[in-house]
Amino acid sequence: RLTYNVTIFRMASLGLPPDTARCVTAVLLGRIGDVIIAAPFFEALRRRYPKARLRLVLNSSCANVFELLKPCAGLDREDLALIHPWFMAPRNLRAAVFLAGRRSDLTVDLNPSASKSSAGLMALANSRVKLGFRKGRLDGFYTHKVDAPREDEPMLDRYARLAAALGADYSPQFRLTLAERHFAQAGTLLAALGYNASRLNVAVHPGNFKKFDNRWAESNFVALGYLLQENPAISLYFMAGPGERAQVEAIARALKRPAPLLPAAGLAATGAMLRHMNVLFCNITGTTHLAHGLGVPTFGLYSGYTNAVWRPREDCCGGAVSPDWESCRPISVEQAHAAFTQFLKSIAVK
Repeated sequence: RLTYNVTIFRMASLGLPPDTARCVTAVLLGRIGDVIIAAPFFEALRRRYPKARLRLVLNSSCANVFELLKPCAGLDREDLALIHPWFMAPRNLRAAVFLAGRRSDLTVDLNPSASKSSAGLMALANSRVKLGFRKGRLDGFYTHKVDAPREDEPMLDRYARLAAALGADYSPQFRLTLAERHFAQAGTLLAALGYNASRLNVAVHPGNFKKFDNRWAESNFVALGYLLQENPAISLYFMAGPGERAQVEAIARALKRPAPLLPAAGLAATGAMLRHMNVLFCNITGTTHLAHGLGVPTFGLYSGYTNAVWRPREDCCGGAVSPDWESCRPISVEQAHAAFTQFLKSIAVK
């Protein structure tokens, strides 16, 4: 606690008046869900430095999420640099020039854990103030630091501490914004599937298939689908992320009444399709935060870790929590179905 207070004092004594900051840069090398949950921090930067040019350095896989962040944080496309995982990728040279060639009054590293990549980017940054979480032997790349996060510290609280170090007004509540063309595209795609707005439309996302412990067993989704289809008011729609379609199709085909898959589409159009749903049932992935950011009620299958760190806080975000810190797989079909049924009642979905 003492260290935290001293850090804030040092930041305040540095002297970075909000009305004089001309350029502020944020660096985050996570995936789509990481960037979406950081949206409140980007908004806090905008409020703290209203006259500054706000720039982002993101992982290349997050290019599509930028379109959703633009309205809430007042961003321009030329203020985005993308980092490719292949070190020698040409776009990485552009990002290096982006950081080193344009001076920022402040550069913030939002990556909470030690990362040679993010530390290297901070070393390149042409910035008077370089703020980040304490990272042990990598601390030398930062001029100012806040304490390293606890393993069970919610991600929103981690970013709240970064915002506090800057004296920024931070609120964990946020909403992503879609354009009318995204809703029009979603309407066309859903109409081809026989979508009926008067039904209780439930989207189901069984991914992320790359992380065994972070996803429920495929057989459990089939068993849950059987139970949900006993409710005549429910229409099920399955959705798949990149590289997941074959596995999700196998689950959807195994139901008593095979369920349709939402068509593959860009991130914004996918978000618009989710907005047409009454609720999303999912393993915890970036889809969870996409739906939450768009105001779609979500029900997640949480391990102890994802429940503590990644779970959204609003009442429209329900879930079943595993007794296992690392894995959601111990959650039974009966437990998930009972909790989901109660969740539907709590949000008054008819």
